[in-house]
Amino acid sequence: MTKVLWFSRHPMQEAQETALRKSLGDMVITQLSKSIQSAQDISQEIESHDVIAVVAPPQLLAGILRIAGDKPVITAKMERKVLPDGSVEMRFIKWERVLRIVVEKEDF
Repeated sequence: MTKVLWFSRHPMQEAQETALRKSLGDMVITQLSKSIQSAQDISQEIESHDVIAVVAPPQLLAGILRIAGDKPVITAKMERKVLPDGSVEMRFIKWERVLRIVVEKEDF
């Protein structure tokens, strides 16, 4: 059985879970929603899971990638839709595997 770590403040959407089950088969999802300063804060959780699904800014994501090694680190591609009442709906599109994080800068 595949162990999936879901690192997000929000519960996994049903469509996200369905897509993961289609790819991974039998799995168990553990959600971790605490605030962290660095990926090192959750290194034990990363090391004890097979797939790492995350919602995190690039700096944290880069650290998670380093700790995960060859384990898949995935993020959900979402579509943001503003509804007539002004509220926002996030619709799941697909899972994407993060291969690397690159930030390019120049003087401003």
